[in-house]
Amino acid sequence: MGPEVVVVGDVNIDIITNPLSGDAVKALREGRESEIISNFTLSLGGNAANCALALSKLGIKTRLIGALSDDPISRWLIEFLEENKVEFHRCYKNTPSGITFAITYEEGTRTFISSFGSNQFLSLEDIKLELIEGKHLHRAGYWWAPKFMGDATRQLFQIAREKGLSTSLDIGWDPQGWTEKRRDALLYCLELCDIFFLNNKELEALTQSQIDEGAELILRRGTKVIGLHYGAEGCKIYFNNNSLMIPSYKVPLKNPTGTGDIFNAAFIYGYLKEWDFEQIGKFANACAALHLSDRTALYPTLKEVQTFMKSHNNEV
Repeated sequence: MGPEVVVVGDVNIDIITNPLSGDAVKALREGRESEIISNFTLSLGGNAANCALALSKLGIKTRLIGALSDDPISRWLIEFLEENKVEFHRCYKNTPSGITFAITYEEGTRTFISSFGSNQFLSLEDIKLELIEGKHLHRAGYWWAPKFMGDATRQLFQIAREKGLSTSLDIGWDPQGWTEKRRDALLYCLELCDIFFLNNKELEALTQSQIDEGAELILRRGTKVIGLHYGAEGCKIYFNNNSLMIPSYKVPLKNPTGTGDIFNAAFIYGYLKEWDFEQIGKFANACAALHLSDRTALYPTLKEVQTFMKSHNNEV
């Protein structure tokens, strides 16, 4: 039996600091040569891989297509995905896995230092068309698979549409500065994108407009729904010339890295269940809050989310 959701995009390993504050932050900003912190965390990384694993944990049968090699990190990532019931199809590249070093701060911000690794060689030509099946296709880590940007992503969406799948796209922050050429290539994909995920700063950078004006521009391009990450404010959903702001759950900021990917997975879950947008937004915010606040529930299960929402029923 095939998957419900196919995710295509980046896979890497994350090396994450505990949230830094006080002397540690001061040391970094002053250029001190060394600083001791309490802990690093090694985890699965990449927008696509995170979203695929989060979907699997919620009970959605998920297939992930991405590029890895046979170096030790790649082998560990593949084993980790398979242990967590993600059906992984490796597009083999003779280049080691990408690595992201994430410096996280107590107020919830992050600084990423990343290498593309094998992700830089993932292309549309790697994708066996029979693997695109199910109900939904999610393309994630747009900027982190440079050979798969622009027309290649649009063609992937066209294939998915022809097979009856809904589509979604998550982009992240453009590491090359949102040039007009790169923005135009991305906007070209949106006619075939049902759900577009990004945050408020990315929306402004992509559209060169204020939030609501930029959202209107994207919807005119053909996208049906925008799931906007609004940080501590929560999320804002744009659809059918309407918008809905859903406040966040107030939780301690322990693990901001990957929170947007968890939100996206939960949003896709609710979308496939045909929930109304308020229900989808609350559920996605709850998943994100669990990931953000609890290092033992980085990829929350459906039961964990339901329990969390019941115990925080009066907060939204």
